[in-house]
Amino acid sequence: MLALFSCGHDIGAWYACAMMRHLPTTILGLLLLVGMAGAETLPAQKLVQQLKKTTDPEQAERLRERLQRAWLDAGPTSAQVLLKQAARAQGAGLVDTAEQLLRLTVRRWPDYAEARYRLAFLLWQRGRTDAALHQLDRLLARQPEHFPAASLRVRLLLEQQQPKQALAACRALLHVYPNWQEMRRRCQRLHWRLEQDA
Repeated sequence: MLALFSCGHDIGAWYACAMMRHLPTTILGLLLLVGMAGAETLPAQKLVQQLKKTTDPEQAERLRERLQRAWLDAGPTSAQVLLKQAARAQGAGLVDTAEQLLRLTVRRWPDYAEARYRLAFLLWQRGRTDAALHQLDRLLARQPEHFPAASLRVRLLLEQQQPKQALAACRALLHVYPNWQEMRRRCQRLHWRLEQDA
């Protein structure tokens, strides 16, 4: 495990390694860790505005990729290190450890959208859909333009047999990104399904 979670000079990496060795005793230290500001950066907001306006599917796809990267980079360096460690833990089958790392990151930096999204995604993968939806709701209340979270919320609502709520969530996403044609078609299919079931 020590080879997998290699320690470095970065303080975030050091805390991640320490937590791998003594997780219960390092929670307070991690929560007191001083990081950079966790607010969304201006470039991300500019990308959001461009994505809202574009009607070119290829440009939209490029903007979505850049935006996802910007959201990841918006977190403090220490938080980004913990996300990497969580991904490594999950890849190694240490799912409980991955969840603990993500929860600690969210607790320390509650406005870091990428961390909360990854926690929600992991909870969903673990079959805890209600908990995942709770995290998505909190994320989207602060950052409705986070389309991966909004899209995942539509999917989870459908899995819970809540098509009306899923359609409302889909339309809310289109309100933010009115030119997202793929999502518009998904909303239309869902609308037709509800009409047929009526």
